[in-house]
Amino acid sequence: VSLWAVGLPLSEVLTPLAPGSLLSGVVAPNSNAERAVVDFGCGICGILPRAEFSISRVEDLTQHLTPGQHVRAMVLSKEPFTVSTAVLERQ
Repeated sequence: VSLWAVGLPLSEVLTPLAPGSLLSGVVAPNSNAERAVVDFGCGICGILPRAEFSISRVEDLTQHLTPGQHVRAMVLSKEPFTVSTAVLERQ
């Protein structure tokens, strides 16, 4: 799914992003050990919690993700906008 919907209200951009949607984004610099912020473009960012990064136990996301790194994630929820990479490991 591409989020380059310039000029649309955020609610319209997020409408098709139901849980289960696959997205590609970039890890933002304001990520930390507990959660990564993933920038999907057009000012839309999602939270990737540490527990949703991998099916294996991860103590510190900064040991696995770096700012600017491309990731593929699945939407878990829209409020808050949360994504998971772990669910993709299970498929």
